[in-house]
Amino acid sequence: MTESTVHEACRLIVSTERQIVPVLERCYELAGRHDCLEEVDELVSIHRHVLDDCHELMAVMGVEDTSALVDITIPDDFGTCIIVIHRHFVRVIDDGYIIIDPRASDPGQKSVLERVTGRKAEQMRLLRRIAEKCGISLSGADDRPPGRPDRPEMPEPPKERTEYVVQQGDTMFSIARKFGIPLEVLIRANPQIRNPDMIMVGEIIIVPRGHREHHPDRRHDHRYDHHEPGRRYVVQQGDTMFLIAQRFAISLSELIAFNPQIQDPNVLVPGQIVHIPKSGGALG
Repeated sequence: MTESTVHEACRLIVSTERQIVPVLERCYELAGRHDCLEEVDELVSIHRHVLDDCHELMAVMGVEDTSALVDITIPDDFGTCIIVIHRHFVRVIDDGYIIIDPRASDPGQKSVLERVTGRKAEQMRLLRRIAEKCGISLSGADDRPPGRPDRPEMPEPPKERTEYVVQQGDTMFSIARKFGIPLEVLIRANPQIRNPDMIMVGEIIIVPRGHREHHPDRRHDHRYDHHEPGRRYVVQQGDTMFLIAQRFAISLSELIAFNPQIQDPNVLVPGQIVHIPKSGGALG
C-alpha cells in the first residue's frame, strides 16, 4: 500500500464526513415526524465528535487537508436521508478507515483510529435501529455506495469450494489469478463481500473448485458444504472482540451475540474464527 493511497483515504474520510453534514441536519429536521428524534439527535451529536476526530487523524497520519467540499443533493424525505447517510458511511468505512487501519502503526495513530471507528460503529448501529423502526431498507441495492455499479448476473459457482485466508497485499484480482479462475467467478462465490475492492488480512475468501487451481498454502485448504452467515474472520495476534467490532463497524454486543461458540469473549486465540454479521459495514 503506497503512502499516496493512505493520503487519499484520509482526504476521502474528511471530505465525505463533511459532505454528509447537511443531510444529517435535514434528517434531524424530519425526525420528529417519525418518532426518531432521540436516535437522530444522537447520530448528529456523534458526528460532531467524528469531525474533530478526522482532523486529529489527518494530523497524526501526517496528511495535509487539501480536500474540497463537494455539494450533495439533500433529500426531501426522511427515508431517503437515512439511505444516503448509510451509503456515505459504508463508503467512508470501506474506502477510508479500512485502508488506513493497517498503516496506523504508532500508539497515537492507533488511539485516534480506534476512537473514530468506534464512533462510526455506533452511528451504523443507530442507523440500523432507525431503519428497523421506520421500515427503511438498507440492504441490497440501497446498501451500495454511490457510483458502485451493479454486478452483472453470472452463472452460479461450482458447489465444491476451497477456503483461502487473505494475506498481506492480496486483492480479489490477485487471488483469482493465483487460483486460475475468472475474477467475476470469485466475486460471485463471495456474496458476503459487499465491496470486492476492499478485503482484509485474515478474512476468509471462498474459492470455487472445478477450475485450474494453484494451492499457495495448504494449511488453509479444506472443504465445506455451506456458507456461514455473514463474513468470517481469522483472529490475528493482538486482536480482541472490541477491536474486531470496531474494524467491521458493528457493536461489541452484536458481535458477541453472533458468536455463541466463543465461550469467553475476553480470550481470543490467533487462528480462531470469528463470524461477522452481514450488517457489518466495514468490510463488504
